Amino acid sequence: MKRLKRRAAAVGFVLMLSVSIMQTSFAVMMENVTSNYLANEDLAPGIHYFEEDLHGYGESGNRRLRMNRLSVDPKADGVVLNSARAEDTINARENILNQALRDVYQGANVVASVNADSYDMDYG
Repeated sequence: MKRLKRRAAAVGFVLMLSVSIMQTSFAVMMENVTSNYLANEDLAPGIHYFEEDLHGYGESGNRRLRMNRLSVDPKADGVVLNSARAEDTINARENILNQALRDVYQGANVVASVNADSYDMDYG
C-alpha cells in the first residue's frame, strides 16, 4: 500500500512539474506578442465572428498568427447547422463558397461556411 501511494505521489509530482514547465514556456512565447483585433461582430442572432492578428509569436518571436473564431449557439432562434459534400458526392472537389451558394440558390440564408476537412468528425 505504501508503495502504491509513493508511486501515485511520484506520478502526480511529474504531472504537476510538466504542466508548470509548459505554462512557463508558453508564457515566455507569448511575452512579446502584440495583438490587433480585426473583427469582433455579431453576424446574426446566435452567431458571433472574431478575428485577431498576433505579431511576435513563436520561439523566435518573429512569427505572425491570424486567428478566426466563429461562435454559434445552435439553440438560438433561426440557427440551423447544415453539412455539405463537394458536388454532393464523396469523391469530388469544390470550394466552400460554391457549396454555400447551392443552399442560397435554394432559398437558405447562409451566414457562415466552414471548411471542416481538417477536423475529425468522429471525435470532434
